[in-house]
Amino acid sequence: MDEPFVLCDSPPRLILVRHNRISALPFTNLATDVTPVFPIESRSEIHGVLFSRTQIPLTPAFAITNYKSEGETIPSGILDLKISSTKTDTSRPKFNHKHYTSLNVQLGRITSLAGLWLREPIQLSDVQYKPDPALQVEVDRLAALDRNTIKVWSS
Repeated sequence: MDEPFVLCDSPPRLILVRHNRISALPFTNLATDVTPVFPIESRSEIHGVLFSRTQIPLTPAFAITNYKSEGETIPSGILDLKISSTKTDTSRPKFNHKHYTSLNVQLGRITSLAGLWLREPIQLSDVQYKPDPALQVEVDRLAALDRNTIKVWSS
């Protein structure tokens, strides 16, 4: 079954997904780069009409990390800029340097606002971050070192 499209007249029992470069937990008699995806049946009621629906929970998509996107020019993308409690460092609530640099990388890749979509609505507080204060201390230290080096070389 190497064809990318298969005509089904009823929901399949499962779909086997082969990953390009990812190995997952192995299933008996399946290669480590193959994962089975099983259908989900849901039942509901709308205006007194009962119905059931069977779906394969599969959404084709492509995602890249901030690191992978550096230096890339991307015409359009969906960004996840929302800050949640799992993404913040609770020991430093006012400064989140990782998020600060992440915003810079993510927003700097998209070539225009027309190509920018947000995964979910954001608040101003989600994008108002400053670099970590320790970074400013290091920048000041390097600037002083630069001045001292120029002074020594000039005399």
